[in-house]
Amino acid sequence: MVRYTHIIRARYGETDRMGLVYHGVYAQYLDEARTEMLRSRGISYREIEEHGILMPVRELNIRYHKGSTYDSLIFIHLSIAAKPLTRMRVDYHCVNEQEQLVCTGNTELIFVQADKGKPIACPEWIYQHFPEWC
Repeated sequence: MVRYTHIIRARYGETDRMGLVYHGVYAQYLDEARTEMLRSRGISYREIEEHGILMPVRELNIRYHKGSTYDSLIFIHLSIAAKPLTRMRVDYHCVNEQEQLVCTGNTELIFVQADKGKPIACPEWIYQHFPEWC
């Protein structure tokens, strides 16, 4: 299983009139955590795209449990339970500094050959960045 934790500090411009992080911002937080997880493994979305592969999000689910406020830290615990074939499911468990559950969610991404727009199997060279999958 792949595990990674990313920490985000809620910015003032991400809060709504109630003083809470606007619900739509959490999708960006999850995206940032996923991007940084790849970078921590020595690979980037840019590199994947330069190889002619796209990874569009097919599905996004978020369940909100507790609001976050400006300047609070959000710890995004990300996990990938299964080796991806043509799809990669990423699960998220977000907590605040007091370890209270903020939100949970998941995304499903598909590996797509950019020039043909067709789903493909996850390339072997990506697996090399994840010894858990080899």
